[in-house]
Amino acid sequence: WHHVIRRVGKMADKGSTMVRCRDVGLDCDGVIRAETEGEVLRKAVQHLESEHQDAKITPEILDRIRAQIREAQN
Repeated sequence: WHHVIRRVGKMADKGSTMVRCRDVGLDCDGVIRAETEGEVLRKAVQHLESEHQDAKITPEILDRIRAQIREAQN
């Protein structure tokens, strides 16, 4: 999955972006924010590894995370 994150990390800066764990289907109030979609994806994977050890990082979970990344509300 590291190659997917590297590729997404090269996406253009789209301003402040975010993803919520609950929107990805996890029972968690976590909200990951960053300046780019790639940074949000990297931080989300780090959050999964540290807070959701039972969650497997698969192409499908990466797709779900990517699909739920939104522009952050101020």
